[in-house]
Amino acid sequence: MCIRDSMTGDAAPTAIAVAKELGLLESGKRKSAILEGSRFYQQIGGIICRVCLADICLCRTSERLRRNIIGDQDQFNEVSADLVILARTKPSHKEALVLGLQEAAHTVAVAGNGANDAAAMRRADVGIAMGKEGTEIAREAADLILLEDKLDSLAHTIVLGRNIYQSVRKFLQFQLTMTISTIVLEFLGALLYRQPIFASIQLLWVNLTIDILASVAFATEPPDDDLLWAKPVRRDEYIITKKMMAFIMFHGITLSAVALALTCFGENFLPEYGPDLLGDNFESVRYNGQTDYVRSGRTKFLFSNEDDYGHLIDNFGPSRHYTIVFTSFTFMMHATLINSRSIDLRLNVFRGITRNWLFIVIVIGLFLSQFLIVTIGQPFHCHREGLHWIQWVICVLFGISILIAWSCLLYTSPSPRDS
Repeated sequence: MCIRDSMTGDAAPTAIAVAKELGLLESGKRKSAILEGSRFYQQIGGIICRVCLADICLCRTSERLRRNIIGDQDQFNEVSADLVILARTKPSHKEALVLGLQEAAHTVAVAGNGANDAAAMRRADVGIAMGKEGTEIAREAADLILLEDKLDSLAHTIVLGRNIYQSVRKFLQFQLTMTISTIVLEFLGALLYRQPIFASIQLLWVNLTIDILASVAFATEPPDDDLLWAKPVRRDEYIITKKMMAFIMFHGITLSAVALALTCFGENFLPEYGPDLLGDNFESVRYNGQTDYVRSGRTKFLFSNEDDYGHLIDNFGPSRHYTIVFTSFTFMMHATLINSRSIDLRLNVFRGITRNWLFIVIVIGLFLSQFLIVTIGQPFHCHREGLHWIQWVICVLFGISILIAWSCLLYTSPSPRDS
């Protein structure tokens, strides 16, 4: 929130005294910060018609359809750069200030209580009137009426509104990341091995996390203290920013690459434990040959219809290999949920998390739920014996690695960061 200018019909000495009391005007401020309305209006060339460039319209455009501009926008930008107080103003002076700021791509809000403020409030992006002391004309021109005439309630409203917008962005950031990575993995699984990497019930669980639990987690995020002083969102700004796109690209590529690597090469480095099991043709069901690594859970060989693990599923159920892939991907999804709390590339993604106890409960609940569905096993297309505790640790480490990788990337990035 930027309280940029004070417009008043009072004389300059009165306006200066009030501005100093409010902290809008510092001692020793240049005289250019204080102007009377008539001089300001004269310097900027007044308000003119966009078509005929005249104060009094010569193109016979009706007042309702006329589009106004500032006579000299460059001069307005120069004058308004230092302007703090506009004294002895008329309605046209106030409207000119609002119009000029809008032409300079600013988002403008005007608060007032008199008939002289009505034109400026109508012109502003948001007009705010006082409910008790405001005139009927001012209330009709306003978009927002303060029932108690307290400006501090206005500040609180701005913070809550911005927090809702931030929460929507956080949710979109997370949802797009997970949706893209899931689609990429399912497409590559079908292309390479003639099978989806995740079963339908597993995708349903992932979708439940993305659509329901994540939305609840972000909807309960408390407002940040810095929101009040943040710059307003530009009218032409997209809801998905470049920083959000960087987040989506990094996490989408990383999650897809790690899960695909586990799928393609997991049998070469993922450890296995427990007694060996033999299929009908006396091949190992649990181990990868004579090694201590898991057996491949892929139903087909690469780019082939030749059977790999497919003939063993009916008798022995889903493999531990694919159970590890699913669990690791889910924990990386949980880490992405935490990273999504920042949409401005802030280094500390845990900032303020202790104030949102529901977010913490949801993350812990997701972890415990994942443990439960893997332990149950086959109803969720997981290995019937679940995972060994060392395999659980490996899956958790994959999730933590996403938190560490993102923090390292932000730390080494030249972009400005908040701690």
